[in-house]
Amino acid sequence: MFAFGDARWHGSKAEQWINGAVVGITAAPDGNGYWLATNHGSVYGFGSARWHGSKSGRHLVSPVVAMAATPDGRGYWLVTASGRVFPFGSAHFHGSLVGRQLPGPVVSVSPKPDGGGYWLLDSTGRVYGFGIAKDFGSIRMTQAKGPAVTIIGD
Repeated sequence: MFAFGDARWHGSKAEQWINGAVVGITAAPDGNGYWLATNHGSVYGFGSARWHGSKSGRHLVSPVVAMAATPDGRGYWLVTASGRVFPFGSAHFHGSLVGRQLPGPVVSVSPKPDGGGYWLLDSTGRVYGFGIAKDFGSIRMTQAKGPAVTIIGD
């Protein structure tokens, strides 16, 4: 972990063994901490970001690829490449893509500001809305020079 500009460094696992490769980081809503998530489902909290659970040590059908914090900072979602969503703490489950044929792996998640839903993005640019996160359409990646990699909600 490196902090630049006015970002504050709250720690890292650089000198310790961690379970898998870090694939996600999300800031605590108060700006005084962050969580790191690994592809194996481990979660590490720093600063004000408290640990609310993980999938570490459990069999995952596909790797964790993204995470997002709840607006209250008392929970988070882990999302896998196959579109499975795991809520922890105050995070609520609003649905997932389990059992659906996806055109590409899920790569990102973005929650609604009130936590009442979230969007998942796959590598082809397809957006999936859950809860009160409405599906406003998707982009077609046919003209892009690479895959879609992240989504930012409202």
